[in-house]
Amino acid sequence: MAQNIITPAGSTSLILNGRSYTSFGEGDSIELTFPNNIAERNIGEGEVVNINERLDRNVAELTVRLMRKTDDDIAMSALANASPIVVIEGSFTENYIADNVEGIETYAITGGNIMKHPDKQINNQDGAPMIEFVIACFAKKSI
Repeated sequence: MAQNIITPAGSTSLILNGRSYTSFGEGDSIELTFPNNIAERNIGEGEVVNINERLDRNVAELTVRLMRKTDDDIAMSALANASPIVVIEGSFTENYIADNVEGIETYAITGGNIMKHPDKQINNQDGAPMIEFVIACFAKKSI
């Protein structure tokens, strides 16, 4: 089953290739999706189980929507249009409060690249023209 992490953009820090991205729409989110299982499980006769770690267990898709015509849009579009393809490295950090205690959750982003040309959107909350980028990457949570 895929794991999805959806975080309000205002409570996050997104740094890719040394650049901090901040041009998110009001009320928007950044999404980190893990489409693959952590392990494969095979069951044999007599309740014998064979569990194998999947090599693609940390493969993720990072979906980022930015306001169009901003410096962040221009920088991300340059990554999308680069030839040869640029490898994306960085971090995705969420600040949160759980049981009245502040916390920070960080994912290291490595081996990433923009998968396709971005989609255009309009943010329903503030009407800002948005552009959506999907980055395939490895994402590992810091504990």
